[in-house]
Amino acid sequence: MNAPSSGVYFADMFSKSANYCHPTPTAADGVLLLCEMAELLTGKHDADWLPEGKLSTKGVGAAAPDFSKARELEDGLIVPLGKPKRSIKGSLWHNEYIVYNVDQIRMRYVVDVKFNFRPEVNN
Repeated sequence: MNAPSSGVYFADMFSKSANYCHPTPTAADGVLLLCEMAELLTGKHDADWLPEGKLSTKGVGAAAPDFSKARELEDGLIVPLGKPKRSIKGSLWHNEYIVYNVDQIRMRYVVDVKFNFRPEVNN
């Protein structure tokens, strides 16, 4: 596969992925999948080709997890935690990962979420 649009998209920030649930105050439930991805390649967000031998692309975001706060699970999986940190390198709002081979994806958790909408405040 060559085009980024033909891959499976991931993010490492809840706020990025949650938007794709399209929640509303009357339909506030959503489902998020927490997955493992193998082999990442730092790339450009507008990449229209995939280098030979690579199975994924990373678009660098201006806000990203602070990996100094990450936690390593018993099986070696690294889970980002804590508040995001700013990066001057990012051309996107958040990191995005595109995996082109679904065999490189392993679903770990299915998370049922209920979005909490705050009432609007008129000033």
